Amino acid sequence: MIRNNDYILKEINNIPCLIPVGQAKAMRKSIISINTTGAYIWECFSENLSNTEVIDKVINYYGPNAKEKNDLICDISSFINSLSKMGLLLDSDKICSMNPQNQASIILDAPTDIEATSVSIADIHINIYAPENILPKHFFDFIQKESPSQNLKQDSKISIHFIEKEAPEFDLPDPIIETLSVNICETKNHFVLSYKKYTTMNFISRLFINKDTYETYAYYETSLNNASTNPDSESKTLRAETDTVIRTVFSLVAAKQNLLMLHSVSILYKNKAILFSAPSGTGKSTHANLWKKLFDINQINGDINVLKEINGEIVACGTPWCGTSGIYSKETFPVGAIIFLKRDSINAIDGLSDHDKSRQLISRLFNPLWNSNRLDSLIKNAETVTKTVPCAILRCTKDDEAAIVCKNYLNLLS
Repeated sequence: MIRNNDYILKEINNIPCLIPVGQAKAMRKSIISINTTGAYIWECFSENLSNTEVIDKVINYYGPNAKEKNDLICDISSFINSLSKMGLLLDSDKICSMNPQNQASIILDAPTDIEATSVSIADIHINIYAPENILPKHFFDFIQKESPSQNLKQDSKISIHFIEKEAPEFDLPDPIIETLSVNICETKNHFVLSYKKYTTMNFISRLFINKDTYETYAYYETSLNNASTNPDSESKTLRAETDTVIRTVFSLVAAKQNLLMLHSVSILYKNKAILFSAPSGTGKSTHANLWKKLFDINQINGDINVLKEINGEIVACGTPWCGTSGIYSKETFPVGAIIFLKRDSINAIDGLSDHDKSRQLISRLFNPLWNSNRLDSLIKNAETVTKTVPCAILRCTKDDEAAIVCKNYLNLLS
């Protein structure tokens, strides 16, 4: 057996964890907290060893007395079986080794007849080369009025080209991530996203994202000039797909800039952003609507809030990504608290350990982990946020009392 490379051993607030990346992250697998013995066992499986060989290594390492030995063997065996059942240990023949540096370089040419629409989101400047009719309308509120400073970091300026033609074909390696809607391949100089038609994308077929500059080429085909189709419906669908592309590229740049994209609904309370985060379907918008109904408190953003540290303070930057709510803001607000929602039959606030705060936050981030390259900085940034910003779990119903309990907690903070 050998460990699954889609799980990376890292410490979160000094506690060892197995963190999903790549295919495991795409499948929404959970972070697994383990102890130091579990971490040592995991490291043993960096080699292709049998369970018996690993048990012998652990016994030799810890040197238990005769009385402890049998109990330790049972514990080790149980832990190894659990890892195997969860897919964290694999037969060695199922592990494929691929070096993207061995792949040929991809060279693409951008059309020169389309003028850029320049937008600025959380101080990341994006030149979008696309016809205006395929751009989501809310992006126009983020148009950059002035040219970016010459002192701006190069990796804070990116270009995305939308090209209306069939995507070029290249000899691509096996995907590092494969889902029902997209395959993601990694070549020497690009991430290549190939969308499966009629899943999440109808018109955009393939993205080529340069791994160094993040310059992106998005290929799409439409029938907007075909009288037999519904142009209004197609335009709406294509704008939604364009939104997804820009968000995907932005997320890669944001990770490099140490920004955290938190899946959350935010409200403005006492001039601070209060973020409600939870898995889809838990009731983030429902809870935020209670604040509007009971206290006339408005939402800031309905889906993704970008967290950034400025002079030791954590702020939430305005973004155009608002889900189906249509609620977004260009403004930046200091973050007053992050509340993780958990559906329950009662309404109560629970405190969290430092480790659980960071683990909850990391689990709710939109930042891509296609590989482990940004994992260390992501953990560090998450720990910084949770040390600075109050975090708690709100076990809640859909009743008015849930907002009242949460408001009472926030008032105690101030």
